Amino acid sequence: MKQYYFAGLAPEEQNAYRRLAQGLAQHRPQIEAGALAGGAGAAVRVMDAVLRDNPQLCFCGITGAGLLLSPQGISFHPKWLYTPEETQQLQIDLKAAANKILAPLLACKGDYEKEKRLHDYFVRTLRYQDCAREGSIGHHEAHTIIGPLLRHTGVCEGYAKAMTLLLRRAGVAAICVRGKAALDGVQEPHSWNCVWVDGAPCHLDVTWDNTVAQQGGAVRYDYLNLTDAEISLDHFDYEAPACTQQQHGYFRREG
Repeated sequence: MKQYYFAGLAPEEQNAYRRLAQGLAQHRPQIEAGALAGGAGAAVRVMDAVLRDNPQLCFCGITGAGLLLSPQGISFHPKWLYTPEETQQLQIDLKAAANKILAPLLACKGDYEKEKRLHDYFVRTLRYQDCAREGSIGHHEAHTIIGPLLRHTGVCEGYAKAMTLLLRRAGVAAICVRGKAALDGVQEPHSWNCVWVDGAPCHLDVTWDNTVAQQGGAVRYDYLNLTDAEISLDHFDYEAPACTQQQHGYFRREG
C-alpha cells in the first residue's frame, strides 16, 4: 500500500507523480512534470498524493511552493526548507531514530503486535504540540515525520506520517488518512492511519489515544483498530479502504 493515492490518479497524473517524487528525492530546484489536462488542480492533486504516499519526502514546504503552467506542461518549484547538506544530515538522523524505535519490534510475531508496540511508543513518548508559527520550520516539522521522530512532538498529520513510515519499515502496510474529527461538537481537519492487520484494513488514531493519555497518564487503546462504523462516531469526510472486520480491535483481542 505504499502508493495508495498514486493508484487513484489518472495515467498522466501518475507520470507526473513519478517525476515529482524523483525530483523531490533528488532535492531539485525545479521539477518538470509534463502535460496535465487538469491544469493547476491536477498538479495540486499530484503533489498531495506524492506527499501522502511518501512521508520520507519531508524537506520542502507546501506554503510558498510554486507552479508554472506552460504549453509544454507543468513545472514544480519546491520551497526547500533545508540546504542539501542539512537534508542529508536529517535523513541520517531520521534513519537512526527509526532504527532505534523499530529495534524492539524484531521480537514481535505479527502485524498486531508490531502495531501495538508502535502505538504504545507514540502514546508514552510523544507530546502533542502545535504552538509554532504557521510557515515556520517548527510548524513544518510538527506536520511531518521530523517532529515525532526527532523532536518527540508534533500534530496529527506528523503522527500519522511517522506511524506510516515506521509500520512500513516493520513490514506492515499502512497509509495516512485525512478527514475531519469532532471534539466537543466542533469538526476540525484531522489525520490518522489505516493499517492492514493480517490483511484486514483497520483505523488507527494514535493522536487521540496520545492526547487522552496525556490528560490521564495511562496508555489508552480507544482508537486502536476500529471499523468504519466505530470510527465514524467522531471521524468524518475521509477517503480510505472499507474497514469492516472487527477481530483486530484492541478490546476484542485483549478482552
